[in-house]
Amino acid sequence: MGEVRVYYGNVNNPISYSGGDWVKSNIKTNMKMGYSVASAGDINGDGYADILVGSPMETRTTNEEGHVSLYYGNGIRGAALAPRQLNTGATNPIAPLGMSDNAGAFDIEMIGRTPAGRGRVALQYEYKNLHSLYDGHWIQDGTWYDSGLTGTKMATQIVSLTPSMNYHWRVRHKYNLSDNPFNPPTGRWVHIPWNGWNESDLKTHPRAITMNDIIHCILTGTGYVSDMDRNQDGKLDVSDAVHTMLPVGR
Repeated sequence: MGEVRVYYGNVNNPISYSGGDWVKSNIKTNMKMGYSVASAGDINGDGYADILVGSPMETRTTNEEGHVSLYYGNGIRGAALAPRQLNTGATNPIAPLGMSDNAGAFDIEMIGRTPAGRGRVALQYEYKNLHSLYDGHWIQDGTWYDSGLTGTKMATQIVSLTPSMNYHWRVRHKYNLSDNPFNPPTGRWVHIPWNGWNESDLKTHPRAITMNDIIHCILTGTGYVSDMDRNQDGKLDVSDAVHTMLPVGR
């Protein structure tokens, strides 16, 4: 026997363990479905997290060689939205829990589509620091894009952030109703699928070291204005190197 169940929970209501919101059971006898389960991230890029389910005793071509099944979070292989977080300038992606190249900004990106074919679409986004929940306040809009017939890549920059701070973010489509008044005003919220809604997605870069910081360390011999290696290049940053060479008070 074997079975996999997914339970949908939220911050307001406790999980009910009767039945399960999504259930998959053995399709063959003794395949031991669900012996291992893991997140697959977002394989098809549609903004829904996907799941991998292992069945170590399943027989396909040889005797009990085992099998891994992929189940799409949307139930189908939906159209790709591919929400991503990137360094400023939309150049290189930032890994989950990674660090932006900028102390006060990072970029987000998603494929823009409309429900009714070609039309104008914009990114609408909300971001919070790690200790704040999404509340619908301070939602911001990006610029309008022409979706084309097959979708278009859209990007915008989130700015005015605090250096060395953890943030999480979410994004959705905003549709131009003058193109088609039968469109909904917005699409559903999506975010990168490797963690929960209220977990950290990335961290901003620490503040850059200025000449005033270096002068302050030289004159006072006190105060660490940077971490030991803020840019993670394997070397001490300048201000700390000065601090370690000068006794306190000199």
